[in-house]
Amino acid sequence: MKLATFYTGSVRTLNKTLPYFLNNVLNASKNIQVHIYIVIDAKKEDRPAVESLLKSKLHSHLISLVWFDHSDPHYTITKQWNLQNIFLEGWRPYLNNSGSMLEYYQLLLAYQSMLKYEWQKNFQYDYIFRTRTDSVVNTKLDFSWLNLNIEDIKTRIEYIKTQNYTNTDTKYSNEDVFKLFMATIYNPKLFHKIDNTDLIVSLDKTKSLASKIDTYDYKLVKAIKTLDPTKIKDFVSNGRYILTIRKNLMYVCKRNDFHLIPMLGVMYALNHHLNDNYTYNAESQFEMMCQYSRLSVFDYGDHLDDSSLYQYEESKFFDGEKTENEPLGKVKARLYCLVRK
Repeated sequence: MKLATFYTGSVRTLNKTLPYFLNNVLNASKNIQVHIYIVIDAKKEDRPAVESLLKSKLHSHLISLVWFDHSDPHYTITKQWNLQNIFLEGWRPYLNNSGSMLEYYQLLLAYQSMLKYEWQKNFQYDYIFRTRTDSVVNTKLDFSWLNLNIEDIKTRIEYIKTQNYTNTDTKYSNEDVFKLFMATIYNPKLFHKIDNTDLIVSLDKTKSLASKIDTYDYKLVKAIKTLDPTKIKDFVSNGRYILTIRKNLMYVCKRNDFHLIPMLGVMYALNHHLNDNYTYNAESQFEMMCQYSRLSVFDYGDHLDDSSLYQYEESKFFDGEKTENEPLGKVKARLYCLVRK
């Protein structure tokens, strides 16, 4: 398998997060050829040291390194043009100063670098993974979900069926069972007890159950209707979907299903729902582009993991001895953690 990884953001906490990236993404599996496309923001005086660090750690896996420049005239013009598409009061000044549009412009630059390299080498990647430089991935991105056998799927489905909606005695519908299955598919081990707490209990079910289904996908409809492990396995292997972590923090998708999403870099706010007051935030824009791509979106969110975005304290998310490979210690978060400082 060939995996293109887009690594975007700033260098603020890169020294702390990079070792976890090396362990859980770059070296996740010997069967995956990982190429990395980086678009990051840094002061000019810091760039030589950062570039030296990245090249020394990523070696030949680093295909492209682009330094983002806020004064880039193309970005400036694109940003102003995108702002003209915003009609809800209060959103223009917010987006003018936030990183929402910047995030997708960096994604577009990484995607363009990938297309150029594919053309030069006459090949295509199988999958794309996007993560941020301030994020820790706490599971091996080894695509083990593609190797789930029928019995594995059946066991996981039957387990979810035993659970109830929060604070009720009502069992999950087939669609919700399927959503929870897909939202936690990254690593089968995530479903077992960790510190005596099942993932399904800690999972922020509100977010995962809000995953968006493409009802025109016949493979998906068949899988949901019957929860037949054979049909589910077929969808996991061949269906059109994107796996997301905390909406748009990280995501993985088949390369051939991904092409519209980077266009948010130049089409931000071109799509909107007039009755949605949050239609212009980065998460909503991403979700709409996934829908236009005819992708079902399965989102993972965990109460502990998600709190790192707003209540970050190192001791809350990391524990144990700090080492070269784990500069913050062992990760307590289940799947990811955002390192804020």
